[in-house]
Amino acid sequence: MQFMASITLDTARRRSEVEQALPAEQVRVRELMQQGVLGALYVPDGSGAPAGLWAIFNGDSRDAVQRVVESLPLYPYMQLELTPLRDLQASR
Repeated sequence: MQFMASITLDTARRRSEVEQALPAEQVRVRELMQQGVLGALYVPDGSGAPAGLWAIFNGDSRDAVQRVVESLPLYPYMQLELTPLRDLQASR
């Protein structure tokens, strides 16, 4: 099952903490992509560090995906909304 994660980072009040966690976040994101758990990651077009991003996670349940997101170093600085996705092409 796939879930879209809409993520907003608390960069206004905690920018330095977020910036310090970025290298570890990048390593963890690469691991999750290699494992097939993180299918895609999208950031808004533009320069600078984004305050928000979107990701597509693969997991057996919302709880499983939630645990994966909690493993991200930036999780303490996130506001997260998980939305289950349905593949319209698969249902034809």
